[in-house]
Amino acid sequence: MTSKIRRFAFLSILFLVLTSLLTARAQSDNIIVNDPEVHTGVLSNGLRYYVRGNAKPGGMAELRLVVRAGSVLEDEDQRGLAHFLEHMLFNGTERFPANELVDVLESFGMEFGPEINAYTTFDETVYQLTVKTDDEDQFLLGLDVLEEWAFKATLTEEEFEKERGVVLEEWRGGRGAQSRMLDKTYPVLFKGSRYAERRPIGETEVIQYAPVEALRRFYNDWYRPDLMAVIAVGDFDPDETVRLIEERFGRHQGPENPRPRQDFPIPGHDETLVKVVHDPEATRTSVQVYVKYDSLKSRFRSDIKGELAEQLFFVMFNQRMTEIKRNEKPPFLFGYGFTTSYTEQTSLGGLAAAVSEDGVLKGMEALLSEAERVQVYGFLDSELDRAKRDVYSFFENYWKQQNDLESSAYIQPLLDAFVKDETYPSIDCQWETVQDLLPEITLEEVGAISDLLLS
Repeated sequence: MTSKIRRFAFLSILFLVLTSLLTARAQSDNIIVNDPEVHTGVLSNGLRYYVRGNAKPGGMAELRLVVRAGSVLEDEDQRGLAHFLEHMLFNGTERFPANELVDVLESFGMEFGPEINAYTTFDETVYQLTVKTDDEDQFLLGLDVLEEWAFKATLTEEEFEKERGVVLEEWRGGRGAQSRMLDKTYPVLFKGSRYAERRPIGETEVIQYAPVEALRRFYNDWYRPDLMAVIAVGDFDPDETVRLIEERFGRHQGPENPRPRQDFPIPGHDETLVKVVHDPEATRTSVQVYVKYDSLKSRFRSDIKGELAEQLFFVMFNQRMTEIKRNEKPPFLFGYGFTTSYTEQTSLGGLAAAVSEDGVLKGMEALLSEAERVQVYGFLDSELDRAKRDVYSFFENYWKQQNDLESSAYIQPLLDAFVKDETYPSIDCQWETVQDLLPEITLEEVGAISDLLLS
């Protein structure tokens, strides 16, 4: 009896081990593999790098310094200073004092704006350069500039006072109607969250009266290697570029007691929130309906299947919008569905339509009626087949054109890899996955997407 028990116990353990190994193998086979052409790593100080060689355009490279710090991290006396700091980094570093930095960059043929630029969002600040790689001095200078921005900003009071008026003018009149209306929409989209109170453009009172010490505090708190990444894509030797990055950025240490970077959730709500926004310079009238949902991460092939189902949903829904527009008396000028995301944590499923000034309610009713029809009755098999052909064709063309893609096309996936912890599969991998998974997607799976986006 004892021998049988022992044998049974051994077989049970063996079964569990085999099951565990098979499960791990299945999960491993299902995991999305990042593009092997991307050289990535973490320096000892915590800074990440993403480096990829790409031959087009020849003799050029795209460089980015990404700081995972934006307006949502501002203290009460810093509202607007994350964006202000972005301006200040062009106004002097230890190696390039005052306006010398812009002068040096322009001396290499760069123009301020298209090739020398930066932007600030809720969650990150990104500095970007386009440099020549067939001019070694310019390429090295580009990396030097990223290093200066990251660790050696001077932030003098004199330059701070000079730039204050520039930032205020941008706040007051330099932004378009669309941006101003978005500023009024954010408090509704992000109600109950810190995001509702931390627009990247900031508050005029803070910008006008904040001391330079508040700006320096933001730089010292958040511009540190464990919150930074360097992205380089271009016509260069990737191994040598990694070495240059390690040499420049690995010699800087972060603070001994870094300030914790807090995440700020965006809560849901039971009631429907409504906001009417107008601007004297707005050129058209539109209606929009949003549904909030947690941002989804792509880790496994099953996640890609969900993303494909979402694409199919929008192809079919937008085709219906096009058909409604063709009516003799359409309820809107044009309508469409979409997804967007302003923050790391929350995505928005949206319906929108451009309408006449007296057609707001009519357009809104048409959007919601079609959304309800989709939820109740779903789509037709013929609609799904046509949508699959469209999606298949899109990815096939993308795959065929991969050797002609310019370096800038590779930047956003790598930026999302750092900021949003996303994967970045190769184009070959994407195409192979689409061929495998797209035929399997059913109307029921698309229906689950509609429940998420339209409920």
